[in-house]
Amino acid sequence: MGDVYDVRNATEFPPPPKLFPTYLNTAEVQQALGVSTNYTGATNTEVTSAFWFTGDHANPKLLKDLEELLDAGIHISLLYGDSDYICNWYGGEALSLGVNYTNSESFRNAGYTPLLVDGVHYGDTRQYGNFAFTRVFDAGHAVPYYQPEASLALFNRTINGWDTATGEQQITAEYGTVGDAESTYSQKVEKAKRSLRSAKFRI
Repeated sequence: MGDVYDVRNATEFPPPPKLFPTYLNTAEVQQALGVSTNYTGATNTEVTSAFWFTGDHANPKLLKDLEELLDAGIHISLLYGDSDYICNWYGGEALSLGVNYTNSESFRNAGYTPLLVDGVHYGDTRQYGNFAFTRVFDAGHAVPYYQPEASLALFNRTINGWDTATGEQQITAEYGTVGDAESTYSQKVEKAKRSLRSAKFRI
């Protein structure tokens, strides 16, 4: 069987290289994060449970929690890597379109627009007001590992109330993205285009 966390891999999920613990355990980083103990990689069940019971895990069982958070004005951004099979972006998109809250219809009518970071098109975003769904291109299950620049931008934009696509507009209740009804990016097509451009350059 291939890799359910990244369909581009022929083998089972190879975890990201263990380079980050050394970085997280430097004094400078710990000071910036406000932590005083070394990161060990062990799962903290208290933190996991807190996330679960506050509705952070957006699955159908907790759809009501997601709807209540949106109606309370909380900024929510769903992001899915488009090479992830186990939590695929098609399911994430269906979930986002199935949320039933005050602005559901306006969200569904919003179009996809490019997620841009420093001029690079990292994905497609649909957003209306405080709710956004983003398909992140060429990313497996652990999106920050595959697309760190895009992930950091998405996090910062959501936390600070900026539009997900560009980070240039402060979100208002009426803000909505404009674009295509569907995200049509194809890795095969883009790869072929890159190969063609590279061949022309060599000639």
